Amino acid sequence: MLVVIAIIGVITALTLPSLQGLFGVAGRRGGVNVLAGAVEQARLLALQHGVPTYVGFPDPGSFADKEVALNSVIVFREQRDEERFSGTNSTNPYTMVSRWLRYPRGVFIDPEAPDFKTTNITAANFPKLSGAAVGNVVAIRFDRYGKLKPETPVTIRIGEGVVDGAGVTFRPNPEHYTQLRIQPLTGRVKIFDQVLEQ
Repeated sequence: MLVVIAIIGVITALTLPSLQGLFGVAGRRGGVNVLAGAVEQARLLALQHGVPTYVGFPDPGSFADKEVALNSVIVFREQRDEERFSGTNSTNPYTMVSRWLRYPRGVFIDPEAPDFKTTNITAANFPKLSGAAVGNVVAIRFDRYGKLKPETPVTIRIGEGVVDGAGVTFRPNPEHYTQLRIQPLTGRVKIFDQVLEQ
């Protein structure tokens, strides 16, 4: 019996690092799927409704829980003329398309990506996130034709990490993270893995 327990212990010790790496990749891929789905949904809604549409992230500088802020995304759009002038939505120019979507636990976006160019948006009708009000988001904007505005590529990095101040330290270092690049003219997402520089 002791020999069997010892063999199981050795096998567990040998396979645990591989399993942890596998779970890390799965978590990162889950986050990529959530984020890429939100981007594609925003692009298609811009084309469908003919109004600017946004992929929004809670502003980590103004939202108290930095881990939640860097682990969440929402899709919303500007209201059409008939919605805006109906008199019922005069104070809220945006319509929420999705609820707050969350990446797997321990997976975050990196707001310090070099060309993560965003627009700051303040609105009163963002849904609460983890019980707290969200009044300000940073957002990627698609125009009514599904193109990025401004017309420059947007890069979003996502990976397993720990929150350090308003940013993320990906762990361990160097570690793979996944990079999503949104093409300006088509709004399409390209996904590829990178390795953090030492």
